[in-house]
Amino acid sequence: MARTVEQIERDMAVLQEATDAIASEFHNTYNQYLAALEQAMRQQLIQAIYYLCTQAYPEAFLSLPVDARQKLQQNLLQLARKAQTQLLLHLEPRPIETAANSVPTTNLEDIAKWQEQLESAISETLISVSCDINSLLQETGILPNKFPPAVLEAAVKTEPSAQPVGGRPNIIKLAIEIANDDIEMPEFPTIQNSNITPIVAIHLRLSEIEFADSTVMAFRNQIRNLNAQFTTLRREFQKKQRERTVADAQAAWRACWYEE
Repeated sequence: MARTVEQIERDMAVLQEATDAIASEFHNTYNQYLAALEQAMRQQLIQAIYYLCTQAYPEAFLSLPVDARQKLQQNLLQLARKAQTQLLLHLEPRPIETAANSVPTTNLEDIAKWQEQLESAISETLISVSCDINSLLQETGILPNKFPPAVLEAAVKTEPSAQPVGGRPNIIKLAIEIANDDIEMPEFPTIQNSNITPIVAIHLRLSEIEFADSTVMAFRNQIRNLNAQFTTLRREFQKKQRERTVADAQAAWRACWYEE
């Protein structure tokens, strides 16, 4: 027996309550996730910079005066703090109509769009701080400065051409074509008679930060579980919407049907 429009509407009201609840869960979980992520990002960023200055380019770092080394470290910490703030601001509550980063409770599609934008903003922040750090290292003379900073930035953003550096998270080796100057690095032999030069640079990867920090990974797993619940809820909602449309069409047919 076909269900009435009123019965279907009651089911959809229950689903709407579930939608509001999962929106709240998403917000709370992402709030905890971002708080853990910004701490892990700072720690792992400092470790990556330490590796760059002491193992990839130790001669360049040692050539700096002591005050220049201290200033470099202060500037690097300032950039790290800026990135931490940016990550937390992605979830700052704002009116739905003025910011996509506030969890909407209107419908499931809005929630899906909100999550997509939030994940994109997180990735963009990591790329941005990576580029800022590399630019500072190049300005200071740690990274080679024989090519425009935009070249290194573009190389970091187009990651498929980069290679991870043996077990070192958030560090990549890039092959950049520059003038015929050899750049000596202990772990990477100079490419002789070639315009292709290996460059080691910072590239924060979300997957590597999560993998290296159990707290961040725990919250990511919670988000995955919420995504699974969300997918089931959206499937049920679409099913009820279809059922409601069919019931409305049937009611409309009966309302205008008459036999001569």
